[in-house]
Amino acid sequence: MVALLLSFRAVLRSLLDLFGGDWLVLGLLGAWSLVGLTVILERIYVLWDVAGRSAEFAQRVLERLRRGEHDAASTLCEASQTPLAPVFARALQVHREHPERVGESLAVQRSATLNQLKARLWLLATIGSSAPFVGLFGTVIGIIRAFHSMAAKGVGGFKVVSAGLSEALVATAAGLVIAIYSLVAYNWFVARLNSMGQQYRVLCDDLLIALAKVGRGGQV
Repeated sequence: MVALLLSFRAVLRSLLDLFGGDWLVLGLLGAWSLVGLTVILERIYVLWDVAGRSAEFAQRVLERLRRGEHDAASTLCEASQTPLAPVFARALQVHREHPERVGESLAVQRSATLNQLKARLWLLATIGSSAPFVGLFGTVIGIIRAFHSMAAKGVGGFKVVSAGLSEALVATAAGLVIAIYSLVAYNWFVARLNSMGQQYRVLCDDLLIALAKVGRGGQV
């Protein structure tokens, strides 16, 4: 039994030394903070003014279709950099070959495009939901280390305990800060993409109406 207790104490001491200074937990939180900020900035860049550019692009394509300029509309889709361009380009291509399948292909391509716009958002959700627990883990390790140090040195008192606790709570505070801005950004992106999904649905319906008025080769 004595040997078992000594072994357990040795393992505990090794763990306390490993997490000394909370470098592992704080390093993990720092890495997640960097990843979260990178995803946020990258998604802001991708989604910046997408709704306005998509609406303008759709109106230009529809205008050409109303004039019977099917080829010009296809060329415009190929030249555009908006996320809606591949959706319209696919619909125009299918309309030439299988007009009866335009609606189906349009819906599939629209869903694929919206899924691409949601890329890497799962990272924000993961960071936002797990960062507080990582911070709490660091706090628990810090508290254990503080009490272990007091026991080893034979000192105690409110000042000693409060000093150790204040250091340990830094990890929890860091985890909460990371979780807050990650979840706020995630919810904002999801709401924006849901709004874009509704906009794309309306624009695609307008395209279907315009295509229904033209023939297979783009003639009225």
